[in-house]
Amino acid sequence: MTDKIRLGIVFGGRSGEHEVSLMSAASVINAVDKKKYEVICIGITKEGEWLLFEGEPEDIENGCWEKQAREMLKGDSQKFGLDIMGPFGLKARADIVFPVLHGPYGEDGTIQGLFEMADIPYVGAGVLGSSAAMDKACSKIIFEQVNLPICKYKVILRSDIKKDREKTVSIIEEKFQYPVFVKPANLGSSVGITKAHHRDEFEDALLEACRHDRKIIIEEFVNCREIESSVIGNDDLLAAAVGETISSKVFYDY
Repeated sequence: MTDKIRLGIVFGGRSGEHEVSLMSAASVINAVDKKKYEVICIGITKEGEWLLFEGEPEDIENGCWEKQAREMLKGDSQKFGLDIMGPFGLKARADIVFPVLHGPYGEDGTIQGLFEMADIPYVGAGVLGSSAAMDKACSKIIFEQVNLPICKYKVILRSDIKKDREKTVSIIEEKFQYPVFVKPANLGSSVGITKAHHRDEFEDALLEACRHDRKIIIEEFVNCREIESSVIGNDDLLAAAVGETISSKVFYDY
């Protein structure tokens, strides 16, 4: 019997940011106060399979965790079998879950909704906040409604690009000066993002963004500093110290 809080750390996932999640999870596990928390590692494969893992953080970061987790499951199916919603699921194994997931199926409210339905306490934003923040087109509409200043942008659909790419390019060139940023609406960590300096780069950028999402955002380039802060809390909010992101490349990526 232990007085430690059982902290379930969920990592991996089906999104294009799977590898980023592995690095983040390893960092979180290394930083957790082991005197206070018993860490339960739950990995989600790119195919969406949930696996219990007992191993080292570096094996999560380098991707070896999945093979090891399958071997553990084969050796002891009762201990390592993970029925998400059943008697051996997350609720029975963890007191609270920390979804260290990036992108769709992790930051977009979907897994948060699963935790809500299963009545499992979890770390991070709720369903609505996660969903609205993940969809950057939706975020911009919300920002505009509360009069936050945002850069000039336009949302286009993959279907419109496929239907008439030349027309789409012309519409954007009428509205924007190069360079422009092209990004999938529902990804992060710079996946699928391009800074296009001319038409050829822009057309390639559209195709790259379309690989990741059906909704694409075009943004004007703003030469500015990138400032960030974290906010925690529900009714009573606490903001962290302000930091500045300094990139060694054309723009910040992982």
